Amino acid sequence: MDSKKFIVLSPHWKAFATAYIAGICLLPLAGIGLLILFSTWKRQTALSFEIHDTFILFKEEHYEQRVELHTIQNVELIEGAFGTQTLRFTGSFLPIEFSGLTEAVHIKHSIEQAIAHQKSLLEQQLRVKPRETEFKPGSMDRIDYLTGLWQQGLISDEDYDLERKRL
Repeated sequence: MDSKKFIVLSPHWKAFATAYIAGICLLPLAGIGLLILFSTWKRQTALSFEIHDTFILFKEEHYEQRVELHTIQNVELIEGAFGTQTLRFTGSFLPIEFSGLTEAVHIKHSIEQAIAHQKSLLEQQLRVKPRETEFKPGSMDRIDYLTGLWQQGLISDEDYDLERKRL
């Protein structure tokens, strides 16, 4: 998968419904309602998270946290008000919650699959051992040098075979 491809999720307006309702109810009171509506909208639009192949990027207005998928130990789904859900991520980092999602069951399932895939890739990388060379370091250079001497006629066939076996 191309590393530039990712999914951006933002909280649904229903997660902020009580604040929006309060702002609408308080509109007649000297602009307090407008202030509440604006600050609620600002909070809603400032939150997002990006799901990449190997990590999730949690974004707030002035804060970002990158969490590698293989470090996530648990993804918990919590039901919220007005049909919204919260995903809670726990692992080798402070717990992170992302609220205001709809259809979070599908998102949770996809993230869990990606986590399992990343963990299996990491295990495979740890199992792969570097291949050991058949020759000692520098022995191939010596054989090349010996072959050059033999091709130029500077050493005999018997000496060439004897030295080659020794190397």
